[in-house]
Amino acid sequence: MSEFLPCVEIDPPGKPEGVVVWLHGLGADGHDFEPVVPILGLPRARFVFPHAPRVPVTINGGIVMPAWYDIVAIGGSGANEADVRRSAQQLQALLEREVLPRTREREETPANRATPMLFCHGTADPLVPIAAGRLAYEAHAHPERPAEWHEFPMAHEVSPSELTVIRQWLGARFGRMA
Repeated sequence: MSEFLPCVEIDPPGKPEGVVVWLHGLGADGHDFEPVVPILGLPRARFVFPHAPRVPVTINGGIVMPAWYDIVAIGGSGANEADVRRSAQQLQALLEREVLPRTREREETPANRATPMLFCHGTADPLVPIAAGRLAYEAHAHPERPAEWHEFPMAHEVSPSELTVIRQWLGARFGRMA
């Protein structure tokens, strides 16, 4: 796939120390989490907020909106597999675009080959059930790619306690505690 997803991109002054790629929720777009950048306290990080493709979403009466995939029923039963695969390919291409300039600048190291992942999910999310989030986590967590799971007492949203976990997790990856 040669076309990249459109994104909101926030570059730090000077050379970035790393890149954070952050996905938005159903019906939102890349601007949705733009306001959290100052809260995270990472002045040397590049932030990339991709916009999901606009697709008809069955649970919302087929209205076309930004979505990583069609959700055909509340509770997450029956996501459109073709949509999921398309989004995964587009996100993979975006991640590769972000990694290429960095690997040209530095030698390859084990840390560069294993991108850590943070999974956060609401225990009361009616759109994407916690079991689906857990499955995604389990599919990506392995010794070569460290992954961390956190759940929060919330629906399909972001909470201050979740932002605290994200800030600390990112801060640790950027060589400092947030």
